[in-house]
Amino acid sequence: MRTSVLCLALAVAAVAVALLPGNTEAQCPPPACTPSQLNIAQFMGKRVLFVFAHADDVETMAGGLISLLTAQGTTVGYVVMTNGDKGGLCYNSSGSFACGKEEIAEVRKQEQLAAAAYLGVPQYNVRFYDLEDGLLNSYDEYTLRIKLTATIRSFQPYAVFTWFTQPDWNCPPRPDSFPFNYGDLGYHPDHQRSGQAVLDTLKSFFPELPLAADELGMAGIAPWRVSQFYMFALSSPHITHYVPLDEGTLQRKINALSMQKSQISNATATALNVRWLAQQTGQAIQRNQPIEGFTAY
Repeated sequence: MRTSVLCLALAVAAVAVALLPGNTEAQCPPPACTPSQLNIAQFMGKRVLFVFAHADDVETMAGGLISLLTAQGTTVGYVVMTNGDKGGLCYNSSGSFACGKEEIAEVRKQEQLAAAAYLGVPQYNVRFYDLEDGLLNSYDEYTLRIKLTATIRSFQPYAVFTWFTQPDWNCPPRPDSFPFNYGDLGYHPDHQRSGQAVLDTLKSFFPELPLAADELGMAGIAPWRVSQFYMFALSSPHITHYVPLDEGTLQRKINALSMQKSQISNATATALNVRWLAQQTGQAIQRNQPIEGFTAY
C-alpha cells in the first residue's frame, strides 16, 4: 500500500514538473521518457550556447548537432572553461614533441578556434575562461556563476548545452582493440563540474534576475532568460533526445575533432572512435544508427 501511494505521488510530481512553463522539449524526467528526435528546426533564427570543460569536448559530444545548427542559420557560441594545459603534444611539420604548459594551452586554444570555424562557429563567439585544467572543482561557486551569468546575458542564448552533472557509469565500454580511450567521458571531474556550474547558474536564476549579480547590471549587462537546457548523454538512462547523424554530418564531426591534433594525432583512429561511439550511443536507445544523445532538463 505504501509503495502504491509513493508511486502515485511520484507520478503526480512528474506530471506537475512537465506542466511547468519553460523547456517544452522536456516533458518528463529520464528515464520515464522514450527518447525522441531533437527538433533542431526550433532553433532557427535563435542562439545556442555550448559550455564545456576542454577543447575537443564539444566536437566529441555534439559536433554533429553543431554542424546541423549552423547549416540552418542558428548562431552558435562556445564557452571553453579550462585552458587545457595538463596534457597533449605540440607539433610542427617534423612531427610531435613534448612542450610546456603555456605552449600546450595555446596550441589547444588555436585548435579549438580552427575546429569551431570548420563547424560554422566564428572566432568571436568562442569564449575561453582559461581556468586551470583538471582543477575546476577548486574554483568557488560564485566565481563560476558570475562568469557564466555574464556570458549568458551578453550572448543571450535561447538554449544551453553542457556536460551531464553526474558520472555516467553506463558509458559504452571501449573495445580493448581501440587505440583511444573514451573512459573519461563517463566520468571526468572537470566535465561534471562544468555541467554543475551551468545547472547551478540557471537554476539560481542569476542570468534573469535583475538584482542577482548586480555588478553586471551596473556594467550595463541586462538580464536574460534561457528557455531550454540540455546535457550531453551517452546511455539510455539519461538520453531523452537524440540527433541522428547521416554520413555527411558524421564526417564533418570527424573532421572537426581531427583538428585537435595535440590530443588525437591519428586521423584513422579518430574516425574509428567517433563512428564507434555514435553507433554505440544509438544502440543504447535501441536505434540502429549513429546518434548524439542529450538529456533535456
